[in-house]
Amino acid sequence: MRKIITLLCLAFAITGFAQKKVALLEARAGEGSEPIAAMEKAMIRGEMRKALVQMDGYEAFSRSDIDQMMNEQGFQRSGNVSEATIHKLGEMTGADYICVTTITKASGEFYLEAYLIDIETGQMSSPASQYGELVNGKFSNILPVCKALSMELLGRKPSIVIPARQYDYSK
Repeated sequence: MRKIITLLCLAFAITGFAQKKVALLEARAGEGSEPIAAMEKAMIRGEMRKALVQMDGYEAFSRSDIDQMMNEQGFQRSGNVSEATIHKLGEMTGADYICVTTITKASGEFYLEAYLIDIETGQMSSPASQYGELVNGKFSNILPVCKALSMELLGRKPSIVIPARQYDYSK
């Protein structure tokens, strides 16, 4: 009985260490986007964090944790994170990945793009993107869009399919 308990404790400990840690940077505005309010950036970051932590094997860091570390270290929040900055952030947070998110808002819709930066290699991986709609200028479906984006980002098949708008590019 004692051996079984010890093995179970060891299994839980190993599973806990297998968690991949993702540090979420503040979303930045895409090129040509309408202005993005701080509240909208916070909503996207919060919904992305919620979507990531709901997936087995992942945990996410909050903006306040990362911002505090960046401010303490004098890093700029320009959205352009150098390789040296990535390594320092990774060391400070214990993160395996940094998630960079871009939002573009225009004409009653929004477009989210995200990718991961591997702390060890500094390489960008897993680019993902999703569309959503604005209703009266507000995000109407931000949670399902962030869930689908997170699943795509982590290489999993989205359980939610958000219909993409069709565009006539001949104009």
